[in-house]
Amino acid sequence: MTEADKLDVRSEIAAVAGVSTGNVSKVKQLLLQAQPALLQALREGEVSIHRASIWLRKPKQQLDQFRLHQNLRGITRKVDSLLQAHRNSARDEPLDLQRILDALVAMDPERKTSILVAEIEILGEVLLISTGLRQALTNQGEFQP
Repeated sequence: MTEADKLDVRSEIAAVAGVSTGNVSKVKQLLLQAQPALLQALREGEVSIHRASIWLRKPKQQLDQFRLHQNLRGITRKVDSLLQAHRNSARDEPLDLQRILDALVAMDPERKTSILVAEIEILGEVLLISTGLRQALTNQGEFQP
């Protein structure tokens, strides 16, 4: 073939598919080396091509990594669904962060020590307040919705 006749097939496939040439190479490797369960998850969009290609670097741990990913994803979905139920049942007037902070500052110092503060790993910036704490702040006149 002359130089003008040469065709970069990988680039052409990537252009038609609307993806990078790197993804074309990753998919080729995945089709050759990935476990069937992982390939199915890729087809269903459960796992990204990039993540799956990283798992190929450790073939013996491929399924373990995939199962861990599925478990974490399941936990995240469950937490999200639990939070969604509370979001949907929110009172008519939304909570205001500044009013919550002001009410907490005004709260009796001894009472503050009974509040559990914990961190959760979740996307976005979220502050959760229990119904019990909201009620306690409201009852003491420190928080008026």
